[in-house]
Amino acid sequence: MAGRRLIPTATTLFFLPAAAFSRAQDFPWNGSFEPGTLEQLVEGFEAPPTCAAAIPIAPEPKTPGGVFEPEPTQDIGAFSMTADEVASIRESLPLPESPTARRMLELMRRTYVSQPRSLAPPPANPERLRIVTWNIDLPQNDLDVDSIIGVMKGREDSLSKLNSHIRRELSEVSKTDVYMLQDISLHMAIRLAASLGYHLAWAPEFIEVGANVRGKDPTRGEHLTGNATLSRHPIEKVWFLRFAHQNGWYEEERRKLPLIERSKNGVGRRAFSAIIDEAEVRPPPPYGGRVALIARIRCPYRGAVSEGSTMLLINIHLENKGESPLRRRQMGELIPFIQQSREPVVFGGDLNTTDSDGRIQSTKRFLKGQVNTPGKVIFKGFGVGARFVPYAGWAKTGFDLFRWVKSKEDPTSKWNGEHRLFRDVESALGVKPANPRDKIGYKRTWSTWRPRQVAAGTLDWITLYDPQHGLSVSESRVYERLIHSSADSASDRISDHFPLRIDIPLNPPQSTFRR
Repeated sequence: MAGRRLIPTATTLFFLPAAAFSRAQDFPWNGSFEPGTLEQLVEGFEAPPTCAAAIPIAPEPKTPGGVFEPEPTQDIGAFSMTADEVASIRESLPLPESPTARRMLELMRRTYVSQPRSLAPPPANPERLRIVTWNIDLPQNDLDVDSIIGVMKGREDSLSKLNSHIRRELSEVSKTDVYMLQDISLHMAIRLAASLGYHLAWAPEFIEVGANVRGKDPTRGEHLTGNATLSRHPIEKVWFLRFAHQNGWYEEERRKLPLIERSKNGVGRRAFSAIIDEAEVRPPPPYGGRVALIARIRCPYRGAVSEGSTMLLINIHLENKGESPLRRRQMGELIPFIQQSREPVVFGGDLNTTDSDGRIQSTKRFLKGQVNTPGKVIFKGFGVGARFVPYAGWAKTGFDLFRWVKSKEDPTSKWNGEHRLFRDVESALGVKPANPRDKIGYKRTWSTWRPRQVAAGTLDWITLYDPQHGLSVSESRVYERLIHSSADSASDRISDHFPLRIDIPLNPPQSTFRR
């Protein structure tokens, strides 16, 4: 989850019981532009009206439907800006025809792709592909970056606590073949790839102009955040999709926070040691927005019924500033691309399945959110009426508790508003998430410092789609203890998300191979 942290569910439950019901509105941008203004960004880019469009991707993917081939570069200077430009963007958006606006548009259609100068050692197990998706939450200083590098390399001195279980988790993460990272600056992505000796593809999401990047050097790409895919195997080609459905991070973030939002953030910090980022200001579309980074890697495999030499990795970051319908529409833009693939596809990342609206809450928006749909009016009216009927109030309280627990533990359940996103994926592709299961739902991939069991959720997901039905996931794990052991205090944790890992056997025994 990027930007403003998800305020713990318990905060909403006990202090602001209806905050999660506020209504989100899509940012008013549909991917189209007036002639002669912003056309540079969308050459070969058309926002899909529905999920029905067919997008062939083999042998050569084409660009309609929002998926386009960006301009690859290995020059950091291609993404640089001056400190004065960043400051001016913070004050007001530039005019469309201004040099700054054109510069911003150029940045948003580029991707950084590089090969390592010194290759990483061969895989620990060449017969399996280990993939980790992880939102690392834009580390604030070089010490944070060093700690993340230490974790990826399996160095025990990168952790503040150690035991046998944590050592095993550290060892498993260090044997990763592919990292799909979100909320990472260009400068940090380059450092990680160079330290590991991995191939790198990085796509920009936002130009950060808020207080969270004060002191950063915009000439080194430290003011840009996005998605990065680091691979031990060669990256052959890169595309990305900038979602047509977006919400803004600009106008509201430049104003003083409303009282209701300050109160909610204060409770989150004090009661749950939550990481709250209040200083993120990001220009809206077409100058940025959530993306899905698509990379084809060369990784020979032999499945149960087919064999091949390449597969697709789709590194996704969905919007948290909006309700679940927004995230469902964003995923709907990506489904046709996956649906038409003739290669195995691993897709996942931070889907921000919070079942809530992460936008800044004003009193007006909070109150409006209680009665903005007929269903909410009926449900809330029933709840009030039940309090006056003997035993019905107790039943209603018990039902609310059950619904809250089930919704929090399993975002794919019908009690959670995000379940329609997963239903669309399963209906179109016939696959379910490969996340490890828990007693009730799925293992959590995000939490505050404490209490972990209450203020936690499953926001990160990973799924394997193989149209030939030859590959499968043999194991999946979430590394919560590893992250909580990275520091002695909440403010020093390297992330509030946990790495999510899957293993895919590439070369099973010959007896299982059928032509």
